[in-house]
Amino acid sequence: MSSTIPARALRSVAPGIPGGWRLVVASTGETVPVHSSPIAIGSAAQCPIRLAEAAPVHVEITPSRMLVAHAPCTIGGVPIRAGEERLLATPCAIEIGAIVVRVEEPDPDSAISIPTRQMALAIAALPATVPLVVVVQGPHMGEQAAVPASTALVAGRDEGCGLRLSRDGAVSRRHVEILLRGSEVVVRDLHATQGTFLGTGRLEPARFARWPEATMLRVSERTVLALRLPPKPPESRDVSPEEESPSPSVATGATNERDAAAQPGAPRSPLAIERLLPVFVAGGIIVVLLLFYWALS
Repeated sequence: MSSTIPARALRSVAPGIPGGWRLVVASTGETVPVHSSPIAIGSAAQCPIRLAEAAPVHVEITPSRMLVAHAPCTIGGVPIRAGEERLLATPCAIEIGAIVVRVEEPDPDSAISIPTRQMALAIAALPATVPLVVVVQGPHMGEQAAVPASTALVAGRDEGCGLRLSRDGAVSRRHVEILLRGSEVVVRDLHATQGTFLGTGRLEPARFARWPEATMLRVSERTVLALRLPPKPPESRDVSPEEESPSPSVATGATNERDAAAQPGAPRSPLAIERLLPVFVAGGIIVVLLLFYWALS
């Protein structure tokens, strides 16, 4: 049994739910939706996405957003070697040589059909309105932690860390600190022994740097983190005053003119003077007739 869910609601569901996303070749715009079958990218004829510069099967991507690398490439700015696996957080980009394949969500207003039980489990795990840090590669792959609004999230091997990476010995006890600053997420290296790399750039210890959602964070040779932000609310369109109120009718215009004329010192509009002109003419005729009658009597 299947149910439909708006793509906008599916945006923040944890990695692992199949369908509802797509691969886009940046240079050509070629789009391949991911549903229930793995997608291969390579130079072989059977690959749904064919790249002449790639290996016969360069990478395979499962509906659960797991990428299996058969040849080296880069994901979210962080290299991945042949034989390694990594979860794909969205948005991100897969770089194979000079070719970029974007991992994107679908049109947020489209409807996606997924198994009812799986949708229920996904909604139960929905991370509400806070940013998430997800382990996309390494011994803790699939684990995640929310970035609190008022305090920092620390990732490391220490028991007190909000995101504990105890099964990776190359991670420091308190390796990296992640903080929500306004609408942005910032990160700083806590003097980790192996260092911290945002994309390919090494973070300077004890200095905060902005963490873009599409860029991954490498804390060791084995462990890579991704940032997933909550969905943005639908953009509201500003309604202009002309759209907000209907066009004024003749009666409305007359009412407005009377209101304006009633204000002290307000100039009479030409339309109001035209309406009084017949009254002035009639009064003048009456005065002339009265004078003529008085002269005859």
